[in-house]
Amino acid sequence: MLVPLLLGCAPAKLADDGDAGSSGSSSGSAAQTDDAGTSATTTGEGTTASSADASSESSTGEAPPVCGNGVVEGGEQCDGEPGCEDCARTCSFGTPIDLLLTAQSWTTSTTVPVALTDGSGDLLVTSGAGLHRVAPDGTELWVQSESTSTWRVLTMTAADADSVWLGWITDDDGWTARYTRNAVADGSELESFDVGDGAESSGDAVFATPDALYVASSVTTPELGKFARVEHRDAVGTAVQWTADLLDDGRDAYDSRFVLDLALGSDGTLFAAGAARLDADAIDNEIAALAPDGTLRWRRSFDTSAQYGGARRPWPLTDGGVVTIVREQHNDFGTVGNTPGFFTWLARLDAEGEIAWQVDPTDAIDEYRVQLTAVQPLDDRFVVAGALVDDNGNAAAWLGYLDADGALTCSTAVVHPNGEPAAIDAIFATADGGLAVQGFTDDDQPGSAATSRWYAPVYPY
Repeated sequence: MLVPLLLGCAPAKLADDGDAGSSGSSSGSAAQTDDAGTSATTTGEGTTASSADASSESSTGEAPPVCGNGVVEGGEQCDGEPGCEDCARTCSFGTPIDLLLTAQSWTTSTTVPVALTDGSGDLLVTSGAGLHRVAPDGTELWVQSESTSTWRVLTMTAADADSVWLGWITDDDGWTARYTRNAVADGSELESFDVGDGAESSGDAVFATPDALYVASSVTTPELGKFARVEHRDAVGTAVQWTADLLDDGRDAYDSRFVLDLALGSDGTLFAAGAARLDADAIDNEIAALAPDGTLRWRRSFDTSAQYGGARRPWPLTDGGVVTIVREQHNDFGTVGNTPGFFTWLARLDAEGEIAWQVDPTDAIDEYRVQLTAVQPLDDRFVVAGALVDDNGNAAAWLGYLDADGALTCSTAVVHPNGEPAAIDAIFATADGGLAVQGFTDDDQPGSAATSRWYAPVYPY
């Protein structure tokens, strides 16, 4: 279980609509005292009301909101529910629930949990080479795990109500990108296919709709080097509708490009976020937009030159644009405590791929660095999450809200009670339409071998 560390930018307590005793008064009113000694007010119409009655009405004759009665009234944002303080929304987590997985998550998860829509409240999560179904209390119901350490889950997405797609990298006979569709009932494999035609490859990203499947794989050939191959397939993965190879754009002489995440916009634009390796020691974050027929609409570089990194978690917006996390890590940045020099920020791009704004939440938090790992639009704002790291390398799981212009409006963080660093690696939608986060704690730092996984509901701010 996690315990609160800090809470910033909580809304102030709402003021009452009117002052007690002034309700219903008018010019020419006079104060009186009745036989019981209760103060009363005589109105211009000659009627009287005790102060107790008057205090329950506003200046318009309507009763003011009563905080704590469980009914959202007047200017209240909430009343008596979790994440509600003084009838105003707070930026907070619900009670974290440990995921009791039999197979250890050997590293920070790169997959977003899938909340099942069958009314069970169960989740599908991954760890290393395993697929797990867990109950709402975190208890593991089953696990399907590859027996060999040469299999590794890289990505997961819901296919339909009854199955999920997984992207793998395998080494049964050379590194191979493999995609499998697995049943949510028991984890059994329903479909599978490989990408790369025998070339070295890995199954990096997958996105599914009820009618189609999109996959992105890293493929390496002697002629082209390492490049990202994006495919649009039918719903069961057998028929390829189109293939788009993201190749050299004239500046990455090292010939290396990969996609980390895919997302599909409402107009059919497919966003592919990842990186291009410029040389042996430099990676540039980038994101590409592909038209419904697979042609390249635009590709945006962020002019970074890091040893490690890559754009993550693209989210299409209703205006045709997209937000994405940009990550930059340099060995010569040194460390923040035990944590490598890893800088992240959020970028918003318009429908033409032009950068509207880029923000680093760290700018609004003194003495801390935020390492972003997840983002999700929510109405007219953005929910972002990751790890909050101080100068001593101490880390806490961090959740924040940004307005439409990228300004931080609220944030909160939690740490593990035994002092182990914690972080959030995914935000996901729950079956009831809410949001939850997936997190981990470890004995060293974010990014090292995880010893505990957990999830928690998010109370909207």
